[in-house]
Amino acid sequence: CVYQSMKLETSLRLLLELKNVSSSSRQLRITPPTTKYFSVGLGRFPGEHGVVAPGLSCQYPIKFAPDSLADYDDFIKVKTQVDPPMVMTLQGRRPPPVLSCE
Repeated sequence: CVYQSMKLETSLRLLLELKNVSSSSRQLRITPPTTKYFSVGLGRFPGEHGVVAPGLSCQYPIKFAPDSLADYDDFIKVKTQVDPPMVMTLQGRRPPPVLSCE
């Protein structure tokens, strides 16, 4: 997930959708990010107990709240019954400054 339009004192949200492409139902968990700038909300699942059937998806809101215009990097891990967990990078980037000479 990459947040590309940063504004101070404003939180940005993206919706992470994870689709089960396997042939069996999977229980899914996400480890939280390690920094205070990113957070993961409660997941929305098509079934009960965090189980996603084959071909279906679940969704997690991911919030980014920067306190400066620096670049931010973090990660989350998506855990299922299958090892190893999938690591997803989270990045907060501002557009590079533009210099114009007239």
